[in-house]
Amino acid sequence: MQTDLDDKIIELLRRSTSVGRNAAEIEPDTDLMNDLGLDSIAMVHFLADAEEEFQITVKEEEISLPIFSNFRSLKGYIIQKMGANRGSFGND
Repeated sequence: MQTDLDDKIIELLRRSTSVGRNAAEIEPDTDLMNDLGLDSIAMVHFLADAEEEFQITVKEEEISLPIFSNFRSLKGYIIQKMGANRGSFGND
């Protein structure tokens, strides 16, 4: 079951990559780099969009490839950042 947060992250990923997958095709274990073509430039675009969308601050030293290894890791990172700033989002 997808949540509002899932939908927002997927929308930001779509903006950052050239892959036009629909939400049903992106699962927790979807490999963001190999399956969606997320490269370093797309990561920067995604993080800039995520900072604005979720009102989080991403520090340069926190950015690492494991965060972008799959959808589940990326979502977990965003939830962690949001929790540090203001609590949870939507129905997560």
